[in-house]
Amino acid sequence: MGTTCIRNIGRTLLFLILAFALNFTRFQCLRPGFVTDTLMQGDYLTEGNLTSRSKVFHLSFFTFNGPTSERIYLGINYVRGCLWFADPNILLLKRQAKLTIDDYGTFKILSNNDTQLLVLYASIAAQKINASATLLDTGNLVLREMDTDGNAKQILWQSYDYPTFLLLPGMKLGFNKRTGQNWSLTSWTSKTIPSKGSFTLRADQNNMQLIILWHDNNLYWSSGPLINGSFPNLKTHSDNNVYFSFVSNENETYFSYNSSSPSTWNDFDFVGLDPRGQLYGRVVVSCSKDNPALNKGCVSQSFPTCRHRMLVYQEREKRKASVIH
Repeated sequence: MGTTCIRNIGRTLLFLILAFALNFTRFQCLRPGFVTDTLMQGDYLTEGNLTSRSKVFHLSFFTFNGPTSERIYLGINYVRGCLWFADPNILLLKRQAKLTIDDYGTFKILSNNDTQLLVLYASIAAQKINASATLLDTGNLVLREMDTDGNAKQILWQSYDYPTFLLLPGMKLGFNKRTGQNWSLTSWTSKTIPSKGSFTLRADQNNMQLIILWHDNNLYWSSGPLINGSFPNLKTHSDNNVYFSFVSNENETYFSYNSSSPSTWNDFDFVGLDPRGQLYGRVVVSCSKDNPALNKGCVSQSFPTCRHRMLVYQEREKRKASVIH
């Protein structure tokens, strides 16, 4: 075999090796324990984590009801629990889901056979762009279009625009007048089931009060009007200085809040909505009869006759039990 032929074979092998290496690098998975704050275009997040630079926030697929559960969720966690879920009503199974960004900037969850399970963001324009997703130290997951030098051009999507059950400083509670998007909180079904429950906290589009609604849109609690950064029916902890602000212009109308009280990751700065329709965290609201001091702004509920009778029966049985004991 001639020298020229050997050289050609060598060049061909080198080309194939380089091509394989580049392809492998472009479509690699984030391995368990592999720590980065950014998902690059073409990479897959499967069993790994995106971890914010402060090491406080983590984005990953995880089971919620213990290691034996086959159902998983994509969510952002911190030391004491969950902050955000990517549509908890979508069924995802272990070892069958991966998060990625394609050549067109589509931010999506795929199955092992590349079937689309959930699309977080998709551009209307069918053209290739450079994009990456970064988990920030604020707990916000941000998808950004990047220029050729690696600098951010614009935000395409962010988790702050899709709140679930927690409101963080910098997040909005209101609506976008141009897109029709509504920023609201929705409770879990129960303490162990994070799918959407019965209660919704949102801004009232008619008189701009902060309210909790039943799932059938019956008014449950009203905050009253915003006065000097606070709501008359919204109780804050005595050691918390929570200030709400209101913004309304031609594009959007929303409330947001900030707190001057220092927060630690064991006492995180948030306002949460629980499955019972109670607010907790930096503020406290409860319409339970067990907490009359927190009932301000609660609206009496009228129940169907059959349910009313059941409640009367349960109350009667409670009184009998208390007499016996």
